[in-house]
Amino acid sequence: SAINRKNYDTSNRDRKLDGDGEAKLIAIVMGKPPDGHAQWSLRLIADRMVELDIVDGISHEGVRLYLKKINLNLGTRNLGS
Repeated sequence: SAINRKNYDTSNRDRKLDGDGEAKLIAIVMGKPPDGHAQWSLRLIADRMVELDIVDGISHEGVRLYLKKINLNLGTRNLGS
C-alpha cells in the first residue's frame, strides 16, 4: 500500500467560489485595504469575504489558491501579467 497509493477523486468537491465570488474577490483585492494596513494580506481577505457573506468560511490558503488561479499578485495587483 505504500508503493501503490489510492487515487482520490477530487472532481466532486464543492467549490467555495463561483464566477461571481471570484469577481468579488478581485474587487476586494483591488480596493483600499482596511484602516491601519498598508496592503491586503491573505488573512484579511479571507476575513472580509466571510464578513460580506461571500462564503461561509475560507482559509487564507484557499484565498491564495484562488488568487493563483486567476493570476493575481497581491504585491503588484496586476491581473494577467
